[in-house]
Amino acid sequence: MVALGVATLIYLRQRSGPALEDWKEDLDAALREAADSNRPILVFFMSDPPGSEAEDLNKRIFGKDENVKAVKNGGFIQVKAKLKPQDPRLSQYRIRLEDLPLLMILSAQGKEIKRRDKSIGEVPFRSEFLDCSKP
Repeated sequence: MVALGVATLIYLRQRSGPALEDWKEDLDAALREAADSNRPILVFFMSDPPGSEAEDLNKRIFGKDENVKAVKNGGFIQVKAKLKPQDPRLSQYRIRLEDLPLLMILSAQGKEIKRRDKSIGEVPFRSEFLDCSKP
């Protein structure tokens, strides 16, 4: 019985990818923290509830130790933002979303630096996407 429970947990974890448990969910708070600490923000925009494309991107990118390490080494404030593409909160940030999921880097001042959609691969994530925030 215990083995079945453990197997189920492992299956669910593999299916959904990393939980992004240490990521913030409040973009407003992250923007204030970024301004105070002069750190960039990495935002993972996803639908609410997250669909299979977000789960795939999460698993493909944040399921790799090298990517998790690169994000931490980059000093990013990490935010997972669950919303709908037409969410009215986006207009106050001047963020335009056409499709979800989406990864975006914002400057400490909240300005968009770079965005990549669900098609980004593991190596381009580190070599092209994350490196754009370095001075």
